[in-house]
Amino acid sequence: MPRLSDTRHENPALEAALQRIYGLHRKEFDFRLDSGPYRDLLIKLGNPHTKLPPIIHVAGTNGKGSTIAQMRAQLENIGKSVHVYTSPHLFKFNERLRIAGSLISDKTLLEEIEHVLTINDGAAITFFEFTSALMFHVFAKNKADYALVEVGMGGRLDGTNVIETPALTVITSIGYDHQAFLGNTIEEIATEKAGIIKDNVPCILAHQNYPEAIPVIGNIAYAKHAPLVNAFIDESITPNMDGPHQLANASTAKSALTLIIEDFKWDNSVAPQWAGRFQKLNADFDLYYDGAHNVDSLNALSKTIETKFPKRSVSFIFAIQAKKDVAMINETIGHFNAPVYVTKLITGDKERSASDTKAAFEQAGIKVTSAHEDMTDAIQT
Repeated sequence: MPRLSDTRHENPALEAALQRIYGLHRKEFDFRLDSGPYRDLLIKLGNPHTKLPPIIHVAGTNGKGSTIAQMRAQLENIGKSVHVYTSPHLFKFNERLRIAGSLISDKTLLEEIEHVLTINDGAAITFFEFTSALMFHVFAKNKADYALVEVGMGGRLDGTNVIETPALTVITSIGYDHQAFLGNTIEEIATEKAGIIKDNVPCILAHQNYPEAIPVIGNIAYAKHAPLVNAFIDESITPNMDGPHQLANASTAKSALTLIIEDFKWDNSVAPQWAGRFQKLNADFDLYYDGAHNVDSLNALSKTIETKFPKRSVSFIFAIQAKKDVAMINETIGHFNAPVYVTKLITGDKERSASDTKAAFEQAGIKVTSAHEDMTDAIQT
């Protein structure tokens, strides 16, 4: 089943174009980067991935987006223009592509999607390969001082890993996620993430919750003569983002910028904007949204709640992909003994109805207060 957009774009022409690229896929499991339809598309586009401003390439399981948000905010604070590529989007596709400080416009996005579709001429590329080629193409056409590029999944075989000579690579916290593709152990996952490390290019390594990831990444960096810099927790800086874990992300961002910008000084007054990270949605009462979707991010969410609301009772509303194991919810936030409501998640081939979610939760020993196919009903309840 083709992937559907989470929310329909308000621009009908752009929505139609987006539906075309959401449906792009390839039957065989083949993500080689040295040859194939994706590499052919990049060649036909003029190899735009070789024509970008200095690139900071960021991989990891958790913290990639927050670390990039911190770097972008600090860079823009000192007058630098920054391209940013992140995924997924929360509200509309434009969020994935920030060109020199501004989200890509509907007009430009529509024109460039149509251009890249024409150039691709029906070849069997995936949605993420298309999006990455689009990103490289658009970024190469526009001037900026830096480009911050987030890995989609893994690193070694990720569509962004055609980048040949980044200014810097960054590996954030490694944890368990996407095991079907990346491996079942931290060592296997770390190996895939460390695939972005390049010969003689420095790599910033964030604080790791699983120490076994460190020697794996260290050995790969050593083999590639890539200086490995540990981003130790810096208690002197202020992340200005909710959650104790954000100090590690900000420390990683500071280490990266200190390495590539002479006399860089972190500004504690800068407040990054990054949706979906303990984001308050309502001014009248404490309704928060968080995109936690694996064991480590749920643990981080738990600590954030305990820090921000140490003496408050909470309730949870969950929407969760069909492929996710709900048992991790009991492991991470079960101690709150909070009312749990579930609602439908609409993500195309990964959607899960509220009734199916309720059944999965109860099978895992999680009591569900009520199930709602409509999110608004769940919030009102």
